[in-house]
Amino acid sequence: MRSRKIMVFIVSVCSFLLITTSLLAADAPKFSGYIKSAFIHTEKASETEVSNARVKAAGSIDDKTKYTVFFDLVRDDTLLDAYIDREIVDNLSVKIGQFKTPFSSDNLLSSAKLAFINRPYMKKDVSPAFRDKGLQFTYKHKYFDAVAAVMNGSGQNADEYNNNKSMAYRVVAKVLPQLNISGNFYTGNNSPVDTETDDFVNVGANGRIGDVEYSAEYGQKSHDELTSNAFFAWLSYDIEMDNDLISILTPGVRVEMSDPDIDTDDDAKSRYTFGLSADFDKKYANRVLLNYEIRELETGEEDNMLGLEYVVIF
Repeated sequence: MRSRKIMVFIVSVCSFLLITTSLLAADAPKFSGYIKSAFIHTEKASETEVSNARVKAAGSIDDKTKYTVFFDLVRDDTLLDAYIDREIVDNLSVKIGQFKTPFSSDNLLSSAKLAFINRPYMKKDVSPAFRDKGLQFTYKHKYFDAVAAVMNGSGQNADEYNNNKSMAYRVVAKVLPQLNISGNFYTGNNSPVDTETDDFVNVGANGRIGDVEYSAEYGQKSHDELTSNAFFAWLSYDIEMDNDLISILTPGVRVEMSDPDIDTDDDAKSRYTFGLSADFDKKYANRVLLNYEIRELETGEEDNMLGLEYVVIF
């Protein structure tokens, strides 16, 4: 099964290149990607894994039309992104295809540039489908970015033929060079068992002040009478190293909490992550992350994690 998927991937990429370079006579696509490998140890089990092996082909047909195809060879659902981005007028563009749902600044951050090994609980607990098929309009201004999208709601690589689509809205205010404030709202009927809508709200702030980087978000999900919420906040500090081995050493700490039902007692969970990353070249390009997670559960067994991850971007 895995060999078949790899063959499909190779054929798809080759076909894509042939079409774009020969038939459309456009510039040859540029290839990039990254590999993430990790050793994860918890109190219950240990594992060495290849978290991601991703390859992207991206380019332009003309000065207003761009395309992107993005794969991950270690996932069962190999195709990540496949979309066309067209500039309508200055600062206004439209994107159609499969891509990340425009919701949460942390969700939209590349997995290769995360401050910690694991994303916050917020991604899984109080966010809509991470990737989905849809149509997105983006307006960029000096002081803010605004996004509105119509999404299938069924998620990555899932077909959906109906009149029941989801709506996503996102605004990022560029208050200061060191501060961005974001607001996100998503609504849609994504439940296979009832007709109630899922409403997601997210607000956040992030930025960089010199060598200090920070981010914080609060999110809430509502489904009929069920309400879930989560938040996280993290801080990191880049230390320039004067040696030939390590260029940047970055300690960081993250605090987060998630409650799947605010009306139910003893079901919340908290996590405290202490991290240290070492860049061997320019930031993010070639680095090792060491994380220790303290996990606290109101009900159930705690399972703290020690992780070591190596990330290379090419």
